[in-house]
Amino acid sequence: MPKHAEPKSEVVFRVAKPRERPYLLSDGNGLAPRIWPDGSKTWLLRYRRPSTGKENFLSLGPYPEVTLVDARKSAAITRSLVRDGTDPVEHRRCRGRCTQTDR
Repeated sequence: MPKHAEPKSEVVFRVAKPRERPYLLSDGNGLAPRIWPDGSKTWLLRYRRPSTGKENFLSLGPYPEVTLVDARKSAAITRSLVRDGTDPVEHRRCRGRCTQTDR
């Protein structure tokens, strides 16, 4: 069973230091910023594709342009899409205009 990660405050992400290789700093429920060696940070959401069950990541945008609150809201919306059986990557690609036959 996966470890449970407690939600963190914005300060933890702001002061995260770069390392030699990129790493994730989990906020819980699949949300995590990836910290790159150059110091840049990008929000990622880990989810399972509804069609195949394979693990995938969805980028929610760069930090600090996308705040922790905004990232959590986007993650909640994305998780609801997955619950409804929609792959968020395909949904974003089609901008919601695709039908099942278009895929």
